[in-house]
Amino acid sequence: MKSPFIHSSHQDHPSFSGKSDLEVWRKFKEGDNGAFVFIYRTYVNDLFQIGIQISGDEALIKDCIQDFFVDLRERIFHLSDTDNIRLYLIKSFRRRAIKYIKKKSRFVGQDQIKESFFVELAADENMINAQFDQEQLLKLNSALAKMKKKDREIIYYYFYENFSYSEIAEVLDYDHVASARRSIYKALSRLRHIIMVLLIVCIAR
Repeated sequence: MKSPFIHSSHQDHPSFSGKSDLEVWRKFKEGDNGAFVFIYRTYVNDLFQIGIQISGDEALIKDCIQDFFVDLRERIFHLSDTDNIRLYLIKSFRRRAIKYIKKKSRFVGQDQIKESFFVELAADENMINAQFDQEQLLKLNSALAKMKKKDREIIYYYFYENFSYSEIAEVLDYDHVASARRSIYKALSRLRHIIMVLLIVCIAR
């Protein structure tokens, strides 16, 4: 889904061009309003994409994002340093969004949250064989929807956000990177099994 927030680039903020994430973050913690605006404009769309995977309610996610940044600014002196602002924000926002959705909407309960991260694959995905037609893709995505939410979330971070093992471990609060690696391997193995079954059916036709 296209983000409703403003699109931005580092070129829009020349005063922060070339600065490391740690430098920008420390400027923000020192109360630099320009650093705050830079962080907001640079990463707000990333947070929206994560949020909309957790809940399809766009208005709810937009409200959650605004509250998140207000709270971030209010807690400015209690924030730890980070050399990866995007990862820091995504991890914090993911946790807050799940709590926010449960609290703010009686229509979004735990059962609906478990069915989030509706990962869909298209014919041009690297891992999808060109033999798949639209019917097989529909079956594949239907099978994906039946996978555990945790598996879909891992697949989303791995393929769509291009997160490393260590980044996935950080976002999902794994104690060790090896644990995240095993979870990714298992999720991909289940996905490949689904693909292989569909390919066998396709070839047998």
